[in-house]
Amino acid sequence: MAKSRFNVAGNWHVLLVLFVSVAPASATECPQSAQMQILRPLHGDVVSEAAPEVEFALLSDDGEGGLRGRYSLNVYLDGSSITTLSQTSGSLQLAGLADGLHTVAISFECDGQVVAAARSLFVYVLPLNGIGDDRDWRLSWAKTMDFQKQVQVLSEAFSKMALLHQEEVMELQSQIAGLQEQADTCRRT
Repeated sequence: MAKSRFNVAGNWHVLLVLFVSVAPASATECPQSAQMQILRPLHGDVVSEAAPEVEFALLSDDGEGGLRGRYSLNVYLDGSSITTLSQTSGSLQLAGLADGLHTVAISFECDGQVVAAARSLFVYVLPLNGIGDDRDWRLSWAKTMDFQKQVQVLSEAFSKMALLHQEEVMELQSQIAGLQEQADTCRRT
């Protein structure tokens, strides 16, 4: 700020000059709202491809073309980071999965802050071996064992999913009860 006095027609005036620095819009702006979606595998899917594909998309209030800043999509499988991507939609393949329940999660981070995230629980079962003649009793027995193993994997996976959902429901019920208590307190005051 600068201050200057000057005389105009016998009257003293003070001129204050305020210097304002306006920076251009930052190149690191993050979207105010965004939604991460896992399009495949859907929550609860049973997947039996050799290398299942994860398909994802980010919906942003800025639109995909309007995203600025340092952003990334971090992909996790069963809690472990497997890759970081710089695209906001697409797909990737998962190879070498073991039979059973898996969780794939994707978080959209902008300038180090998680803006949106999604997760999907799915069951992976190895593809059945399609070799041989169904009339050969030895191969039929082997296929029966494969089916029996798949049924066991599915049963265990769905039991785990049911338990996880039950825990989520209990947590939500607890949150609802807390909110109801807050609402009752507010009404009394």
